Amino acid sequence: MRIFFFIIIILTLPSCSTIEVAKEITKATGSIKNSVNNLINSKEENKKREIERENNIINSIQKNKEIVEKEKEKEKEINFEQKKIVKINFFEKNISDIILLIGKPNLSRVDGNTHILRFDSDTCRLFLFSNSNDKIQKIKHYELRDTNGDLIIKKNKIQNCYKDFELS
Repeated sequence: MRIFFFIIIILTLPSCSTIEVAKEITKATGSIKNSVNNLINSKEENKKREIERENNIINSIQKNKEIVEKEKEKEKEINFEQKKIVKINFFEKNISDIILLIGKPNLSRVDGNTHILRFDSDTCRLFLFSNSNDKIQKIKHYELRDTNGDLIIKKNKIQNCYKDFELS
């Protein structure tokens, strides 16, 4: 009888622990499943956030590009107005002729294939641009700017700038 009782205990104990192990495995499986789902959801949310950030950056770049294009167009118009007022035509003049006319530039710089000359007065700056690759460098573009670097728009200020350079 003891042997029979001992055999029953031996056989029933493992079966009880198997049920408990199965319950724990089921709980662990559910927990792992929830963790994996949470990771997948958080990855999807991160992807959505990254896409939103990229879209915001693209929109910002497009807005800045539009602003720059408007500013460039405005500067072209101002340059055109300046050229209407100007009494001395700098276009196609040699750099040596300009130096004889105005004097030594305050700044002479070659940047890529562009040669820039800057002449300073108390109230304005005259910028002259030529192609540094040409054998005889001739002025291709020029601008009048105030001491803050803004293009000069008003006729009287342009005329005063020319007086400062003794060109009128």
